[in-house]
Amino acid sequence: MNAEGKIHFGTTEPISLAQPTSEELRQTKELESTLVQNNLYEPEEERNLREETLGKLTVIVKDWVRQVGIKRGMNDHSAREAGAKVYTFGSYRLGVHGSGTDIDTLCVAPRHVDRSEFFTTLVEMLQRNPQVTKLTSVQDANVPVINMRFGGVEIDLLYARLAHQNIPEELDLLDHNNLRNIDEKSVLSLNGCRVTDQILKLVPNIPNFRTALRCIKLWAKKRGIYSNVLGYLGGISWALLMARICQLYPNACPSHLVSRFFRVYDQWKWPNPVLLNTIADLNLGNGMKVWNPRANPKDKLHLMPIITPAYPAMNSTYNVSESTLSLLKKEFVRGSLVTGEIDKGNAKWDALFEPSDFFHRYKVYVKLMIMANSEEEHRKWEGWVESRLRTLIPGLEKTSHIKYAHPCPNSFVCHITEKKVISTENPEGGEEKYQTEISRYCSTFFLGLELDLPEGARPIIDLSPAVNEFSERVYNWNGKSESMEITVESVSRLNLPDYVFPNGQKPVAKKRIVRKRVAPGLANPDAKKARGEVTKIEQTITTESSVHPIKSLDFPGEKGLRPRHSYSAEKAEDNANAALPAKTPSVSVLDKETDELELIPQQSGRPPASKLFYGGIELPDISGDYNEGFYEVFRQLLRFSFTLNII
Repeated sequence: MNAEGKIHFGTTEPISLAQPTSEELRQTKELESTLVQNNLYEPEEERNLREETLGKLTVIVKDWVRQVGIKRGMNDHSAREAGAKVYTFGSYRLGVHGSGTDIDTLCVAPRHVDRSEFFTTLVEMLQRNPQVTKLTSVQDANVPVINMRFGGVEIDLLYARLAHQNIPEELDLLDHNNLRNIDEKSVLSLNGCRVTDQILKLVPNIPNFRTALRCIKLWAKKRGIYSNVLGYLGGISWALLMARICQLYPNACPSHLVSRFFRVYDQWKWPNPVLLNTIADLNLGNGMKVWNPRANPKDKLHLMPIITPAYPAMNSTYNVSESTLSLLKKEFVRGSLVTGEIDKGNAKWDALFEPSDFFHRYKVYVKLMIMANSEEEHRKWEGWVESRLRTLIPGLEKTSHIKYAHPCPNSFVCHITEKKVISTENPEGGEEKYQTEISRYCSTFFLGLELDLPEGARPIIDLSPAVNEFSERVYNWNGKSESMEITVESVSRLNLPDYVFPNGQKPVAKKRIVRKRVAPGLANPDAKKARGEVTKIEQTITTESSVHPIKSLDFPGEKGLRPRHSYSAEKAEDNANAALPAKTPSVSVLDKETDELELIPQQSGRPPASKLFYGGIELPDISGDYNEGFYEVFRQLLRFSFTLNII
């Protein structure tokens, strides 16, 4: 409330109190129609199923708490009275979820129910339920969680143990006293619900907020900037940004809120923080730190602080890097320009939601492939690698002549069956060969590299330090099994696989007149025609791979991944002292008039006896100089050498 007694929301006075014009209301109807066409509203049947599923989950949780109480020596009446509650948060609680999205839930239990019981006895109860499938638990995360599919609904379930003897039905999670005398993981688990409820209290018009937020979430996903784990913004951060716009324009309709959203954040001076309310620093005895760049040096380093409104205040965008911030700024500028044209009646809302041109934007990409032998192992391995992928970006940013590294938030998944011919010794001392099939689950992420090349110079860009550091960090995971592997390789725009494009079809390149140039030592000028061929090398084992696509997020026309070589950190260590080639091949841009990358082997010019390719790169001829095991060592060295020789 200000000095004149008028109520306002947020830390400042509103920018405008103007009521919607007839034109803005007309644009809002068009916006709502566009959102419906994009299937952003769940059908009534699905809504009823979600409510029914949440009810069943609540019954299970309460019965579980009762059983734990009896095991602790409580009588049946006291065990029942102890109670428990299941809360929702995230997009479902905000009312902006769509069809098929998961539900973020929180189980709140009394003090006698340990967290260990949550991940043992409750997990066992859920596993016995025939409606529960794909159940996994992640206990070692900052916010431990149970993931499952319950009755056809995807559910993420967190746990908070309060210091209360009983959990009443009317429990208000925004009451700060609930945070007293509980562990840090319970505080963090409660934070999701507390933040969501606080947002709904701090916006002046909830229906308008929801419509405008649906629009922004759709825009962010279409433009490839919706991912907290990869350094963009997640759902809660986009909600906080839109909530602040609602505070600044409390009477605006959704179409005007969206337009002001882009106008404000196009001009925002980061790292000035976005705040919905004043930051409270309470002394509740739980040792939780509140975001404070003056007191905490780490907070001062945050590039795009968007602060949560519930105690303890946190920066929801601490993962944002220089690279991802640069792309976010560009998208705010584009959004401001497009909505400006919509305001003038020169464009439709579909123009705002045009898909990102990520796979047309860069000349060079980094391709990260994640592999495991089973679906469950792959799901865990992919989750771990994806959570670490943002740590590769700072290393790439530090590399000379790389301005930014932009990750694509969509992954591409397939199922590869490899046929291997394996040689074994028989009892008589002879050799026997047999063929076996190995099933591999694979997914691929891409990062686009924005280069900063001096005019007329030919710099060498070495990605090896960044990739080596990232690989070591990823492989140093306690949950890693032998079948879990990753590969990293650079790929030019012209050599991107078909499955990254809509309908699985690569756009036809425009014909250009290009002067052919053959680098010194490249004996076969037609070698680049063989780009994309892969011959599997694994010492004396030969392989033949077939590909069976499973799915590709946002691109239903996927044709499947090409099999690539796997990397084994253990094998690399075993062969560390093996023979090395004269020089590792490098990748070069042959002509600035094209986007084409070509190998220039730093080898002699004698023609090879037989061509051998790795990841589309022709390996140098070393027949007669090294034994068969050399190629395995060379493959691993190539895995760690990412030198781009830019001409």
